Amino acid sequence: FALKSQGDNPLMAILQSSPWCTACKVPGYLSMMVDLGEASESGLAPMRNLAELHFAWLQWAVGSEMNEPLLRFIEDLAWAMHLKGVAFDTIGPHHQEPAFWSCPLRLAGYAPKGAFRFWQRSLQDWLVAHWLCHHVTEDNHKA
Repeated sequence: FALKSQGDNPLMAILQSSPWCTACKVPGYLSMMVDLGEASESGLAPMRNLAELHFAWLQWAVGSEMNEPLLRFIEDLAWAMHLKGVAFDTIGPHHQEPAFWSCPLRLAGYAPKGAFRFWQRSLQDWLVAHWLCHHVTEDNHKA
């Protein structure tokens, strides 16, 4: 797999540089990078690792609605799915929560019996890790 040069395209120059060239071999990461690169020519330049890529993409996907309570809701959703050991879940009572509809999810139906999953499994995994870091840090401050 090799990225073809697109002349003076700044996005391609960033994607071909390390470490992004290796990450581009994963279709989901490539899609996230293209989304961010199209939104801003310098969108990828300041990011140093995949954790920053996931956070930047989440902010891009949610847009102006992104805030701390919504991030915590999305993390809690990912954590609950992790505890169940699932990548897909039923919408169930979430359909009544406005925050649910702001999440970057793929939906199969909009009714409570419908199903959902995160846009990409790596996003769910990153959110679980973010949830753990947040709660471990919070617990350490309480001790």
